[in-house]
Amino acid sequence: MDDWEKAIGKEVWKPVPSIPDVEASSHGRLRKLPHVATMPHGGSRVFRSQPRFGCFVKSSKNARHIYFNIVYRGMSPIKVHRAVCEAFHGQPEPGQVVIHVNENALDNRPQNLRWGTQKENLASAGFKKQLAARNRVRARKGDWAKERLKHYPGLADFAEFYREVRAKTANDNMK
Repeated sequence: MDDWEKAIGKEVWKPVPSIPDVEASSHGRLRKLPHVATMPHGGSRVFRSQPRFGCFVKSSKNARHIYFNIVYRGMSPIKVHRAVCEAFHGQPEPGQVVIHVNENALDNRPQNLRWGTQKENLASAGFKKQLAARNRVRARKGDWAKERLKHYPGLADFAEFYREVRAKTANDNMK
């Protein structure tokens, strides 16, 4: 046993029930089992994939939440945390999501993952802290947001409001 295995423990591989030919490890990695494919000009070849943690993915361009994702040829994208949780904790019940115990979405070790409801996930301390910070920012921008959402009967009314805001901003910047 080398120093790496002593430090983090031996890596254990288990099959992912919902994804054929894919295994998840106790270190939060995925690998596709060796498979034989035919070559274009005859013959066959054995493909062996390397274990991977995945690549960084955001659910949308402006999202703060980052997670690991893997794509194998001929398969839809796999969320690593979901595959690892399924391999080590069994199939989820309908409506369950993966919860990261330490709230680090990049830590996909089985001891950091569990199945839970979306309500439990949103009740975590980190999410509440993030909401509080977002609400503080909204409170600072509150007056402008309320006015911006107001309906103006015509373009002239909106232009008048815009001139007032620019004048107020210019006065605030001179102070």
